Amino acid sequence: MKYFDKFALALFVGRAMTLAPLTLAMALSVPGNAIEEDGKLIDANSLLAQARIVNTQDAEAYYNRGLDYFINQEYTKALAEFDQAIAINPQFADAYNNRGLTYAQLQQYNQALTEFNQAIAIDAQFFLAYYNRGLTYAQLQEYDQALTDFNQAIALNPQFTDAYNNRGLIYAQLEEYDRALVEFNQAIALNSQDVLAYNNRGLTYSQLQEYDRALADFSQAILLNPQDAITYHNRGLTQVQLQKYDRALADFNQAILLNPQDFLAYNNRGLTYAQLQQYDKALADFNQVISFNPQDAEAYNNRGNTYAQLKQYDRALADLNQALTLNTQYTEAYYNRGLIYYQLENISQTKKDWEKAANLFRQQNNIQRYEFIQQKLQNL
Repeated sequence: MKYFDKFALALFVGRAMTLAPLTLAMALSVPGNAIEEDGKLIDANSLLAQARIVNTQDAEAYYNRGLDYFINQEYTKALAEFDQAIAINPQFADAYNNRGLTYAQLQQYNQALTEFNQAIAIDAQFFLAYYNRGLTYAQLQEYDQALTDFNQAIALNPQFTDAYNNRGLIYAQLEEYDRALVEFNQAIALNSQDVLAYNNRGLTYSQLQEYDRALADFSQAILLNPQDAITYHNRGLTQVQLQKYDRALADFNQAILLNPQDFLAYNNRGLTYAQLQQYDKALADFNQVISFNPQDAEAYNNRGNTYAQLKQYDRALADLNQALTLNTQYTEAYYNRGLIYYQLENISQTKKDWEKAANLFRQQNNIQRYEFIQQKLQNL
């Protein structure tokens, strides 16, 4: 019997928001991310930005202290310093930009938007403020407005590779993969060393089921940065699609070696072991995922399926019950639990779970799985 497993999503990687420095030549990297299918923050490289000069030395001093606090992730103290800089110099566009970034790090996105709006009102050519506002709109899933801001950032600075990358991520989020490819191609044309653009283009090729091209991009990204755990993870997922399970395991192993806290890689390695019928190793990986995050419904689903393969049905039911407690709309878990009840010859409970799964798949417009389960119900 075929259970519905749940591979964790591959990771698109967005560029970070960008500080406007005063005394530093390099725009500082901020640990934030525009678009992530699983919601995790990713460190990303920044780019050179223009340093701006203001007339008030006291404002500069407060501003630079704010930068230091921001870099050290002391966001409340950073806000206080940027507040002082703006009080002294209300036309200090960079201070509004960086105060907006600080609010964004605190997930106060509407306040961040207010700050970026003010920075742009003071300086309509401030491409970093448009870019950061676009990232904030993306966090709020207001993708049309995000695109408008990325368009403006690119119009003001056509060499701004980060904006192309994030515009591509928006198109990928909207499942406009051909347009996403155009953006990632442009980012790579401007910077052939752009690891994130290769990663994101590889994922886009994967979405289009052009797996050989995807592998080529992931391999190039790894060549450029052999310490990038995310790209190993994504290449491993592509190897799974090609049923190259041994190669997938090698990539997941490397991802975990580089980032031992990467629970997604443990999840996907566990599923790969399950494909190879190495169930004890699969269980060990799912146990690790659950130890990292006891609220991970997918890990309980996957561990439950593994117990079912070992005919340990009581343990399987316990895990699937827990998955459904954590996520009452978890369609695959209803189907899987029904399948276990079928193995236990509890047909009435099987029918109940499969009817629930079928209704949820129909609501999700997943017609293929809806029809699959309807056929199973007819055969009961």
